[in-house]
Amino acid sequence: LKIVNKNAQAMPVDIKMNTRKKVSSIATRIVLQSDDLTAMNSLENPENISPVSDELKIAKGMLKVSLKANSLTVIKIKAN
Repeated sequence: LKIVNKNAQAMPVDIKMNTRKKVSSIATRIVLQSDDLTAMNSLENPENISPVSDELKIAKGMLKVSLKANSLTVIKIKAN
């Protein structure tokens, strides 16, 4: 799942897992974000903007996540 938040504020999102497949109770979130809209990577600073990963809990088929301002968020969910 890929989500873009183009707003200058964080945005809470609730995602309901509407599937017949069994979904893992843990999801992996990867976020690419900067508060500075002109920020970029360079040879001098190659990791100025770099992905940050963490884990999220899925409870009763619902994933509650806060999307950081000006961000691209990728959420990986395993399903059987």
